Amino acid sequence: MTRTKITFILMKSNKNHIGKLYAMTHQGTVVISRKSMQIDVPYKFWDKQKRKVKESYPEANRINSLIEKKNKEFEIANNNIPTGNDEQCALIYMKKHIEDSTIVTSSKNKYRIILKNFEKVIYSTLKMNSLPFKMLRDIPFLEILKKEIRKSGKKEGAFKTNKGWHDYMTVFGSFVELWNAYSGTQFPINIRPFTTKIGKDDKKLATTLSHQELQKLIEYTPPKKRSQHPQLLSKNIFLFQYHTGGIRIQDALILTNKDIMNDGFLIKIKKTKESEKFPFCFEQVACLKDYYSFEYNASVNSTNIGSLNLNPSTIIQLNRLEGIGNLNEMKLADFEKLISAVIKQSENNKDLLELIQPLQIVEEKLKYEISVHFFELIKRRPQNFLFPKLEWNEFKDVITSSGNRYFNETHEYTIQLARAGHISNLKRIAKTLDIPKITGHTPRHTLANHLYSEGYSIEQIQRVLIHSNSNTTKIYIRKRHQAEIVNKTISESTSIFRKKRSDLNKGK
Repeated sequence: MTRTKITFILMKSNKNHIGKLYAMTHQGTVVISRKSMQIDVPYKFWDKQKRKVKESYPEANRINSLIEKKNKEFEIANNNIPTGNDEQCALIYMKKHIEDSTIVTSSKNKYRIILKNFEKVIYSTLKMNSLPFKMLRDIPFLEILKKEIRKSGKKEGAFKTNKGWHDYMTVFGSFVELWNAYSGTQFPINIRPFTTKIGKDDKKLATTLSHQELQKLIEYTPPKKRSQHPQLLSKNIFLFQYHTGGIRIQDALILTNKDIMNDGFLIKIKKTKESEKFPFCFEQVACLKDYYSFEYNASVNSTNIGSLNLNPSTIIQLNRLEGIGNLNEMKLADFEKLISAVIKQSENNKDLLELIQPLQIVEEKLKYEISVHFFELIKRRPQNFLFPKLEWNEFKDVITSSGNRYFNETHEYTIQLARAGHISNLKRIAKTLDIPKITGHTPRHTLANHLYSEGYSIEQIQRVLIHSNSNTTKIYIRKRHQAEIVNKTISESTSIFRKKRSDLNKGK
């Protein structure tokens, strides 16, 4: 585990040649917090290497004493002051370090769960009053502890996976390593036995849906029960993820209407802290129209063929159609009926076949214009989450209109609960449809494999999923499909999906 440290830096102020002194805590290279000490220091008197004020400055002694005091307070609060006492309880040490240090919230929650398992084993199963560090040198005891940890938190007779078991022992070992490094002990505890004899799980591919299974999900209507609305919401979030570059569930849940740009979503990826743009498509509209019926109806009713910017050749081909009235006034629903009629008539009149593609191009343009108008109307609303899964009032003070998020521990826990509920709904849906168990990450794997099966290169899929390394993308594929890789443009992916869906509807 990387030790949390405190350093002192001089940052720019609104005064010439004078900076403001800040205390900065960080874990490795990750800055956890910066806090002003409300002290001004001329740049020429600041020693960057020693991170203190040069002795030639009149206020040097006073300021350096404050720096030293703050540094010592931090060391004590973070258990960095040596004690060398191996009678100390490892669980109390671990708990104090988790709560008192500036570990990021997501890691804190994980560590608390692991600590809870260890406490249950020590206090309830093994009936011990504490777990002194010295006991961790006793290999026979350690083996008993490991076996009980593997069973903890599971139903009777069930065990953690080898990976989960290994993770628990690794995290616990990292706190023991921390104690080794900063306790002043002359007999460090060997943590290698913590994870020895823990094998590896059989490799299991993550769930990915076929086009047929995805179509079943699209057509699924939850029964009219208490769970209808939550299941419908989870289904729509799942499909929205798929059609928005396979974005992660946490990014979908905290997406707001102010993340809507002129031609797409500017999403701040929670995992990488970077912003990425994802284009609009009509399938996203279909996922949201139940929650924005006014905006949907307004967009559909105000968009017709006449409002599109069509090239002359397309207009000439459309004018070949007879008996359809004023084409310019035609809206989406009527135009879709027209396309269906032309396709049906083309079975007997082959001359109509060459009209199908131009009609479908116009349909795509019509849907895109509706999408742009729909999202423009939603953006005008007061800021709120795009999907009604989280309560905006609980987050409105920590999400800015520019997309910055300043979540605390309570917010992270609320998001985690929402994710758990979402996954529970997806499990129920999968069971009803008799498809593989799906999770909040399934849309991402599904999109990757659908693109791969259609011939997209690993590099192209990497760009869609915003992976920093192509090796990560390869893990998503894992030879699920054996299609040859050919060059296609990413913008074709939505059209490919629609063609697959059309083929499925025709029974191909």
